[in-house]
Amino acid sequence: MTIVLINQSIYSQKKIVGKVEFYKSNNLNDRIFQSTTDVELEKINSNNHSIKVIQGKVVDSTKTDDNGIFKFNFNVSNMLDIVVNENSTVLEGRFHFKPNVIIENDTLLLKISDKKIAVYKDSISAKGFYSKYNEKKALEHFKQGKRQLLAIGGEMSKLKRKEQQKLTKNHDVKFNYVLFGSLMSRAKLRILERYNSKMKELLGIKNVW
Repeated sequence: MTIVLINQSIYSQKKIVGKVEFYKSNNLNDRIFQSTTDVELEKINSNNHSIKVIQGKVVDSTKTDDNGIFKFNFNVSNMLDIVVNENSTVLEGRFHFKPNVIIENDTLLLKISDKKIAVYKDSISAKGFYSKYNEKKALEHFKQGKRQLLAIGGEMSKLKRKEQQKLTKNHDVKFNYVLFGSLMSRAKLRILERYNSKMKELLGIKNVW
């Protein structure tokens, strides 16, 4: 009689291919609101990003290749956590997967927004303005009862004025004019747009410029 010993752990593992991909968080076509250029994004995506694969108590480290690809063996009985660029404040990404999701897929696309990069760049370019009107400030202002949207001073079209009047009436919101002429910059406009997006979310305002 021949006895064959089989290592069951071999059959409980699955080869997985992962791909890290950074993308633009702001899908507006206007270049003013895009702080990360296509060239910069391409360069970021071609970098070798550090990867930490956590399966239960087992932790493995690897890096992506120039195409953002990495590979690892997945133990089908474990939850899976993947940390990308753990030591970077602007390039970090964290992902959690249940076993059934991995079992059904051989590849994982890990998409990371460029928002942290964009916010960081704008916080340096317009430091004072950012300290007053970042997204955390929007939340703070909302909790303080300041129902406001930031606006740009100067000539205003009838349509824009009508929209503001409608928002004031329907949502009890005021407009705070914080940018004028020579004081404007692309960084400040992006900070203003993020502040307003956050405040609209908190106020329940939808489908408005």
